[in-house]
This record gives sequence, C-alpha cells and structure tokens, in this order.
Amino acid sequence: QKTAYEITYGDWSSDVCSSDLLGHGWIRILHPEDREKVLTAARAGFQPSQIEFRVLHPTGRIVWVYGQAAPERDYHGDVVGYVGTLTDITDRIVAEQELKKLSRIASQTSEGVVITDAEGYVQWINESFWHNTGYTLEDIRGRKPGEVLQGRETDPHTIHFMHNAITQGEGFHVEVLNYHKQGQMFWSDICCNPLLDEAGKLEGFLAIQSNITAKKQTEQQLIQAKEAAEAATKAKSAFLATMSHEIRTPMNGVMGMLSLLEHSQLSETQRSQIHMAKTSAESLLSIINDILDFSKVEAGKLELETLEFNLLTFLEDLAHTLTPTAKSKSLDLILDCAGICDPRVQGDPG
Repeated sequence: QKTAYEITYGDWSSDVCSSDLLGHGWIRILHPEDREKVLTAARAGFQPSQIEFRVLHPTGRIVWVYGQAAPERDYHGDVVGYVGTLTDITDRIVAEQELKKLSRIASQTSEGVVITDAEGYVQWINESFWHNTGYTLEDIRGRKPGEVLQGRETDPHTIHFMHNAITQGEGFHVEVLNYHKQGQMFWSDICCNPLLDEAGKLEGFLAIQSNITAKKQTEQQLIQAKEAAEAATKAKSAFLATMSHEIRTPMNGVMGMLSLLEHSQLSETQRSQIHMAKTSAESLLSIINDILDFSKVEAGKLELETLEFNLLTFLEDLAHTLTPTAKSKSLDLILDCAGICDPRVQGDPG
C-alpha cells in the first residue's frame, strides 16, 4: 500500500506540494535523528496514533511537529491508507527546553528560586528552596509563598509591601522573617522580578531567596554590644559627674576656711603652712573640675559659656595657680602679655 498524507504546512504551502510527498516521499522531510522513531510508528500502524518529532523545513531550519494519524478504510472496512496532520509545536518545545535549562542552572545555586504565575501562585521551585524552607513543590504548588513561609512575628508592613508589589505587577527587594516547615524562624533576602512576554504582558514572577539568618544574628549582636557599651559609658559619666560634684562641694568649703585662716593672725610658719594647704587645695579643685568637664564631654552635656572678662587679670591668676608646680620642677614661669592691647575679651574663662 502507498501511504499518502494531507499535511498542513502553514508557511510551507508555497514550498512543498502534497504531490511531492506521495508514496514514501514524505520520509525525506523527517529529521535524521527522529526518522527511525517515526518509521517504527508507521510500521506499527501508528499505534499509538500521536507522536512528536522533528522535520526539516525547505529553508533548512528544524521544526518540531505534533503528528496524528488515522487509518482510511474502503467500503469493505479494509485499511487502504492513512490520513494524518502535523501541527507546529516548535514554540512550545523551545519554551520547555529553556525551562529545563533554567532548572539545571537553578539547581546548581544555593539560593532558593521560585517561579510563580502572574498572580503570585507558585509554579516551580528549585531544590535549594526545598532545603532552605522544608517545603517541596508538591507542598507549595498553587499557593503563594507567603501563605506558608510567613508567621506571627513577620513584619506586617513588609508583608503589605510585597503584596502590593505583586498586585501591581512590580518587583521588590526585601529582608523578611520567614518560618521553616518545622517551625524554626529564619531571615530571607528576597529579590523578586516580573517576567514579561515579548509583548510586555506580565507572565509571572521570578524570586531569588537567600538565607541571611547568620548576618542578621551578627547585626543584632553588634547592636546589643553597642547599646551595652553606650550604657556603660553613660553610667561611668554619670558616676564621674556625681562624684566630682560631691567632692567639689566640700573642697569649696575647705578653700573658704583656708582663706579665712590666711587673713587671721598667724605666725610666719603657720601662714606658710596655710598657703601650702591652700595651694594644694586649689590644685585638687582644678583636677576635680577637669574630671567634671571630662564627664560632661562624654555625656554630651558640656556647654561653653560666652562671658566678658579681663584677660590680663585672668592670666595673672593662672600664673599664680601654676607657679607652685613650676617651682617644684625648678622652672621659671613667665607669661608675656606685652602684645595684649585691649584686655577685655569674650569667651569661656573655664
């Protein structure tokens, strides 16, 4: 029997005539790698009668087709031939091949990969997503990731932000607290981008999920350490400020009593002793004032005053204060004030 086919060619109609395919001429359009598969099906009477294979277009390109065949019988019921159709399925095959390639690539990364439809319902996940979350494709297919991953301590503002982005067909990048299938909490960095077709129509979303739990724990530890250090500094500054104030108050009383004694009737020996005690008290008071100022600086409470004072008088007092220390080191202290034309200045004499 001769096997004749009525073949739908689409844009081939002007290139190939059905008469060219009468007899076994149709075999010449089969792709060499698929020829044996198609011929085996033909010898078996095309049972099953559906098969996918490649054919060679007259222009040289390879086209995937979906073939169907049915026997043609005469009035006695005997098979006298077959009638079949070929449907171009190249676009579908190419898309499937691209998806398989994407799957192979995605399976090599440690990040979780999720592909959803345009409404955000899961269509595919890679193996890393399963390892990271505990959810298999069977668990999560047809559901939104947030339905299974987010829980009571997930920030509601972040959930609202992601939902709005998906609703508007937009991508987003967030850090969100998720929950493993076994209940453990973990942090994820999620970068989600829309997938558009050639016409710019939204087809779905591709999301990459990275586990950043360790990074978040480190950040939290740093924050806690910083807060502890700040608290310790504040406590130290408060202690110094309190102690400096508590010490300075009685020191002022000691200075006052020494000044009163200095102006009373004293022998030269007693006057010298009072002077030494007063000088030591002034030095100690100066140290106390320095400590108080230092604690104020650390506490962020030091305020500079703007006062009008006489610079010459100020320098004279300063010289008297520093002279005992200079003498103890066998030094002469000389303050040259010849260049001061107007001693009236404004500033903080402290």
